[in-house]
Amino acid sequence: MTWTPTDAFLRGKIVKAFLPFDKHPNLVNDNLRNLYPGDEVYIFETKDNKWARGYAISKPFPHDFVMTSVNLDDLPSDNCNVVVFPLKYVKVQQVVPFPEVKIEAVSPQKSLHVVPSISEIERAEKGPEEESREIPKLPNDFGSKNVGNLIEEIGYSLELMNSHLFALYSIGEFRLFTRLVALFHELHQTKIKLSNNLLSTNEAIYAKEQATHLLNKIPKKLASRAARLNEKSYDLDNRDTDISGYKSILARETLSGEILSLDGTIPARIALNSELGALVGNYPIHAHLNQADYDLKSQGNKKLLREPNICSHILVDFQQVSGSSAYQPPGFAGMTAYMYLRNSTKRLTEAFAVQTNTVDDLVDIEKLSAALFLNLPITEIDNNRIYLVAVLTEEIDITMKLPSHQSQYLKRVKKGIAVGVADITRVFSSNEGALASGESHRFAISLYASSIKYNNNNEILDVEGNDGWGGLADRIISNSSIGVFVNPRAEKLIVTVKEFKNQLGNGYNNHREVHTGPISRIKPIFFDPLAENYERIYLNMGKLSLIHNPMRDDLLTIEVSAPNNELIAFAKGSNQQEKRTWQLVSVNPEESIGEIVKVNGISLQNPSKKLPKEDFLLLTLYVNGALAGQGKLLYKAGNKLVEFHKRAIDIKSLNNKVVIGRVEVSTEYIGKIYNSDISIDNIFQYQSLISQGPSGIDVLSQSMENFCKLGVSQLVKYFPELLSSFHGIVDCVLNNENMENKETFLDLMFRSTIHLMDVLFGKKEQYLQLIENYSIKYRSPPQVGIFYLSTIAKVFHKVDVEWNAVSRAMCRVISYIMRLAIVSMKGVTDQQEEYYKSLGMLFMGVAKFLAVPTPNLAEDQILIMNIVDYVLSFRSSMDPVRIIISIVGFLDAIGTRGLGANEESYGQTQVIKGSKGHEVIIGKLLLNNRLLHSKYIDNHKEVRRLLVSNSVRWAFEVLTGATDIDASRLACTNLNTVCTILWEKVLPSKDPEDIQMCYSLTKFLPVLASVFSKYNTYLRTNDQFKPKRTFTNLFPTQYPFREFSIDSIVNDEVMVELLVEIATCFSFMGMIGKNAAGEEGILRLLEFEIKDDFFDAEKYLTSNFGSKDLIEMMKGLRHIRQGWYFPEDKWLSLYAVIGEGCLCALELISPLLLAEHIPLQDDMDSFDIVLWGIYFRNLLKLGTIAPVSVEHLSDLPRRACSQITGTMRDRIAGLLSKAWDALGWYASNEDIARFNFEKYGGYQIEFLDSSAYGILPELMLFALQRNKQCQEVSAKIIWSCLITEYNVTENINESTRQILYGLHEIYHRFAYKPKPSEQESFISQLKATIRLDVEDEMFGDVYDFVHNLSRYMDALNYLLSVPVGPEFNDDRSFHEINCRSYLRDAGKEEVLGNYVSSMYEEYLNSKDYIQAALSLELYSTIYTWDQQTIVPQSYKPKLAQQTSFERKELLYTMIAKNYIKGNSLERAIDAYNGLLDAYHEHTLDLKSFSYVHSKLAKLYLDLESSDKLTPSYFRVEFIGTGFPLYIRGREQIYQGMPFEHITSIYKRLLNIFPGARIISEENEARNAKEKFKNGRFLYVSVVEPVDEISDKVFNTSIGVRQYARNRDLRFFTTMKRLPGYSSVFDLWTEETTYETQLSFPTLMNRSFIKESKTVKLSPLDNAIRTLINKNNDLIQLESKINQALKEKHEVGALTMEMTRQLSGTVDSPVNGGVGQYRDFLSKLDQDEDKLRLLKRALDDLVMILNRCLQLHGKIVTPNLKATHDNMLDQYKKNFKDEIEALTISGELNGVSNSNKIQRMSLIRKDKDPGSPLRQSRTNRSNGSLGTSTTTSSMSGRMSRTNSTTTFNTVRLERVQLFKSAIE
Repeated sequence: MTWTPTDAFLRGKIVKAFLPFDKHPNLVNDNLRNLYPGDEVYIFETKDNKWARGYAISKPFPHDFVMTSVNLDDLPSDNCNVVVFPLKYVKVQQVVPFPEVKIEAVSPQKSLHVVPSISEIERAEKGPEEESREIPKLPNDFGSKNVGNLIEEIGYSLELMNSHLFALYSIGEFRLFTRLVALFHELHQTKIKLSNNLLSTNEAIYAKEQATHLLNKIPKKLASRAARLNEKSYDLDNRDTDISGYKSILARETLSGEILSLDGTIPARIALNSELGALVGNYPIHAHLNQADYDLKSQGNKKLLREPNICSHILVDFQQVSGSSAYQPPGFAGMTAYMYLRNSTKRLTEAFAVQTNTVDDLVDIEKLSAALFLNLPITEIDNNRIYLVAVLTEEIDITMKLPSHQSQYLKRVKKGIAVGVADITRVFSSNEGALASGESHRFAISLYASSIKYNNNNEILDVEGNDGWGGLADRIISNSSIGVFVNPRAEKLIVTVKEFKNQLGNGYNNHREVHTGPISRIKPIFFDPLAENYERIYLNMGKLSLIHNPMRDDLLTIEVSAPNNELIAFAKGSNQQEKRTWQLVSVNPEESIGEIVKVNGISLQNPSKKLPKEDFLLLTLYVNGALAGQGKLLYKAGNKLVEFHKRAIDIKSLNNKVVIGRVEVSTEYIGKIYNSDISIDNIFQYQSLISQGPSGIDVLSQSMENFCKLGVSQLVKYFPELLSSFHGIVDCVLNNENMENKETFLDLMFRSTIHLMDVLFGKKEQYLQLIENYSIKYRSPPQVGIFYLSTIAKVFHKVDVEWNAVSRAMCRVISYIMRLAIVSMKGVTDQQEEYYKSLGMLFMGVAKFLAVPTPNLAEDQILIMNIVDYVLSFRSSMDPVRIIISIVGFLDAIGTRGLGANEESYGQTQVIKGSKGHEVIIGKLLLNNRLLHSKYIDNHKEVRRLLVSNSVRWAFEVLTGATDIDASRLACTNLNTVCTILWEKVLPSKDPEDIQMCYSLTKFLPVLASVFSKYNTYLRTNDQFKPKRTFTNLFPTQYPFREFSIDSIVNDEVMVELLVEIATCFSFMGMIGKNAAGEEGILRLLEFEIKDDFFDAEKYLTSNFGSKDLIEMMKGLRHIRQGWYFPEDKWLSLYAVIGEGCLCALELISPLLLAEHIPLQDDMDSFDIVLWGIYFRNLLKLGTIAPVSVEHLSDLPRRACSQITGTMRDRIAGLLSKAWDALGWYASNEDIARFNFEKYGGYQIEFLDSSAYGILPELMLFALQRNKQCQEVSAKIIWSCLITEYNVTENINESTRQILYGLHEIYHRFAYKPKPSEQESFISQLKATIRLDVEDEMFGDVYDFVHNLSRYMDALNYLLSVPVGPEFNDDRSFHEINCRSYLRDAGKEEVLGNYVSSMYEEYLNSKDYIQAALSLELYSTIYTWDQQTIVPQSYKPKLAQQTSFERKELLYTMIAKNYIKGNSLERAIDAYNGLLDAYHEHTLDLKSFSYVHSKLAKLYLDLESSDKLTPSYFRVEFIGTGFPLYIRGREQIYQGMPFEHITSIYKRLLNIFPGARIISEENEARNAKEKFKNGRFLYVSVVEPVDEISDKVFNTSIGVRQYARNRDLRFFTTMKRLPGYSSVFDLWTEETTYETQLSFPTLMNRSFIKESKTVKLSPLDNAIRTLINKNNDLIQLESKINQALKEKHEVGALTMEMTRQLSGTVDSPVNGGVGQYRDFLSKLDQDEDKLRLLKRALDDLVMILNRCLQLHGKIVTPNLKATHDNMLDQYKKNFKDEIEALTISGELNGVSNSNKIQRMSLIRKDKDPGSPLRQSRTNRSNGSLGTSTTTSSMSGRMSRTNSTTTFNTVRLERVQLFKSAIE
């Protein structure tokens, strides 16, 4: 059976390896490939249900990655081949329809398809049979993966990472390779867990966050410069190289990790998540626990939503104790470890105690409990260093003998071992740079012991700064080394510390519970109003000293007891058992104890014993364990507890009561039973005092006056009681109608209330729970709330008369008072009208207050705005519309006061009234945002319209006002919120009234675009477009903005937050407008009468959507679209959203442009080319940005962008087509029949020239999109441009020039470049679009245009195939010149000129004069020999303004000079000859003739004596598909250095193509071509230039020979002997001659081989070549020796070489040597011309030997004299006949006169048309020399032609005659 085509592609996977070449190593078949499991196939033919034919797409092999030399953005792509394979090895997965092959022509009038298109003409020439043989093309997305959910995305990322790992390893980036390997394993493990459902719900959430984090981290690593080892990285050093989006950051949903799109997601969310994913280090790890940090909604008023108990709890857990000594002192009885928290100045908590028997027990974690330090207030944490202190003490049994009279003594004492301190400030999440809250953090605490130095008199030496054991912690904190040393018994303590925030219940605070469980709860050392408090005193024991003669080793011990009160107990740690007597740690004299002891039970009443009014604590002193004395510490006096600060307590002896010592003691009472102020007591008794009449009221008034002076220590204890009393006072006074001075008394009461609130809440946030608890437990009378509102209103109304400290304090606490006032009305109906009246008065007062522009009031005005939140949050049944109207009123009163107060505008500082009040406008905008997020937006349409309209108005007042970055950002936040409301609430409902809000908002698009332009200019001129390391969240809802540091692995990025926000809002508004207005766009909005339109055209626009407004809008849109204000090449999701929004904006204005901005034909002058030019350019640019032109992206970014921009190019093509047609004019019937085009020309002609608005260059990238609509519209526009230009100028030169230049710009940028498939598709579309009769006069130009366009694209493809990297610079330059030559021919000479002039400068700087001259030769081609045209000044090279003739003449002179500097005299002669030809043709300037001839004369003389070294030449063939396209399968001739060995060229080639295999044998190369097509093989061989074989080169100098050899050097040869020869007379050889495209020397020292021919050479031909080669070797050696002698160099090595050469030539063996070639002369059957050449070559040899022997005799050393004489004898003997014929003297003293005459006669001969041998070589194809084999189909002459004219020939002969006469 034959092959049967399928109806569609059968897409499948190879499931079993098919390896035909492994099983059959000698198999040669282009239809087979080795296929491996996983390879993808597209079957289009089957045979016998056994075999299949189709496309096989296989992954690149590891060796393919070797070619990724520097560019990680251009990974090897999949290999695609049409192959045959067994059908059973394939698993078919999908049926894919064949793509449509037929391209329909785009024509305005489809019925006019009379004239065939170019494609139809070509198809007709092909014939149906050839067309039917074409195989179907693959679909455009054949390589894309079906990536859907997160797990599939992870799988694809792992697959892609494999490719990156291979590439990184190949280029030696091992650091990044290692890091990506770790990421690979981590991501793979996450995928396994997620795909197999191995996780709980919480674990799955964390795993998805981890996966998202890793997916974001991969591109960051790839883009990180710090991860690279190489100094230069192509992909990082150049912008826009990431054409596949490997480094792109995609916006993902925070929790699920799914890629975001506009379906269900707003643009601001995509922008914010793009920023977070790209810049935040650990995002989104733990995001589910901190969702508020990533929310776009306002979190409400901080004061309202503030956590009531702003405290931290710290959990400390022992981990390990280490020491280097296991020593235990005698009498050791146990150890106690204490831990507590402190700051730099004071203790914060009680101690946590752990008692053990040995040090080793501290290591046993199971025996230890953890410590939970409770209720650490933020006021103590903020701006303070917090330390964890660890204290180790031990108990020692006393074994010493005491005196018999000593009845009281201690059996055991406590001694200090070591103290350690750790700074744990970073654990507290409220501090800057804090560690993660809720996680354990490990700390290592170094432990130190204390010591004091004494002198011989027992006096302390280091008193300064050393107070012994008690001050050890302070010394460690201050980094003092005095009295600090390491105790080897305990050196390090390791703990873990963890913070909790408000996560503990009140049950943890029960002080009566002794905690022995796994966690001990440690209390703070201060009054805690949040806990159930108890009465206690803290004793702080300081320095202990003895009065009389203390000994340094005295051990002093204090015990504390309460002898009169049995209920008092003592303890040091919160978790320790309280004791009646407490022993303190023992110290030496003058040493501080430094211990705080808690005294409990002071408020308990003993029913069995009456306590004295004054009571004391007993301090008992023991010296060395023996009782020494006692002291009394008074702690209670009457109803007061006594508090001391560093009070010295005397210790008296028991017997004679003499003071024997002193101890410093400080006491602090914590509780609320004792020591309350009298004013507080009176306030609590207010009912009694008020009932007493005026006297009692006076007492109460004085008490309130005194109350206003109290501090926080008193007020915090009695807050609920005090506030209830105040409310009771108000209620009593208001109900007491007979009371005098009621208003004054109420004012005083209000002032007292304000004082209470301000002290506790106004400046601190620690006690906010008190107000929360009060609101829950207590309820104020309604009239109290009304009193508060009316009193506050009065304060505001008197702002212009009185504003004092009380007023400012009221502003600080107004939010709390408002809460109390509003809550008091809950459920109350009878006083509601009075309440509303008070509230109205309050709003009026606030409006008056906010309108006051006094800078000193700015801070208070900010605080006042908080009342709105309380009104809205705690309202009961208030009318929301009335409330919002009131709020809008006082926000309007603010206006824009403070706007621009901290910014500098364009070049000048704006001085604004009230500039110190920048916080005012900030507060207004924040309040506005909170209002927009209130619940009224959802439930009340009228409120929604009020807020939306006013919010937009306020936002644009800010944006268009004074320059203010921060305020504008908040305005954008509000604008985004408005857009979100309209997008989510209004548009889905389609309410006609609400839709009008969308109409009004859309009209602001031109305004917002101009705002973007304004800030873009401002920020750019103020250096805001610089990389930075810190950023803030986009669309902030709080101020100051939340700032974060950039991820450490990310390079410095440029992101201007404000511009991103404006661009996002612009895009959002564009989408809303497009959705609301539909296809009618702005026209509908302008024609529709909008109710309550909040857009004021006179205020914001110049011409009410006229030309100026639209131009400004599109200019701003251009800046928005460019995306330079954020990493648009990486943040593709955001860039896609901006692209979509910009297109919506253009769609909105398109109907307006078509309707109102196309003038009639009689009003052509009014056509606005600027307007339409910007419109076209924006459309074309939008259609080609990376997120829109998605085909080049890898699968993940392609999918992400396609979800957003999927139909954009089709829409752009539609807009472009409609606009272009509208600008054209209707054609005549004749033109319609001729061009098959209905409309062209007209205003279209304005866009054809090379002005700033020419459409063709910008159109080309759009035309090369892989999109049918784009190509159809582009082809139509190009065809209309060609028609228009031809009708005007009768040529299409300008269009051709612009189109080629547009392609040049596309392919010379780093960004995406269209592939050959897109080029072919476009050319096919263009051919299908152009319909023109073959006989039409325009057809030839158009067809040539299409053909040249295709050829130019092919040249560009070759250029693109050159890999990046400096090693390929020469190859790139070669193809670059080729591509730019097309533009030169099209009239864009400067494109080639600029490039070549740069090459010239580089070569000149490196002193490579030959390459510099070659560059100038190329540069000169852009000028003509025109004496009329003036060319402008040139800077590179530096040339003045002159005529084209003068410029070219000067360039030829510079070319010749550089050739002379580079010792390429032959090419210099060619340059001067070119000048002569120009003079002959264009001018008869005799001076110029004279100048050039003088230069030529000197050059010819220099050539005569030239002895430059001949370069080596190599032929290189590139075999295998592993090479880049530009060189694959091609051959080149390389020019090497003189005498360069072939191994050197091997090394150079392998540096360029690492991993390639060198081949040196022809058979091996042939085998590689047949079998290893996928590899990379370099076949390198040595070639020689073809020698001139004619009479002209015999008996001449080396200079003449080199001139003949090197002029027009384009032919090179290799030769091999044919088998079967026995002597030189039957030696046949095979010579292959290669002709290069360029003659050497050439740019880059290489040239492609144009043609090659192989011929067989006869024995006579070989004899002539052998003699000529021998002559050349000898004459070159002679020249070297002469030059060495002239320069006085060593000639020993050259002498030995000449001896060898001469000996082998003159001393010929029998029937061998050169003498054997004489036998050819006796054969009569040989060609006479060849025999003559052989005779001349032999005579030439004899003359050369004569000179060489003479030279040898002069330089030979004495020991070689005999050898020299022998060679003379052999020379005379073997060449006797030739010597006599040439009349050479026997003394060998030089050349005879007859020889001179002979040479002169040779010169006088007429010009030799060329040697017979050379002529015969040209005609070898006729078989004159034997069988010929042609290896190229190209024709051409093989011999070099003489390029000089007759005039130059005569001149050369005269020079040679002159030189001979001199000799």
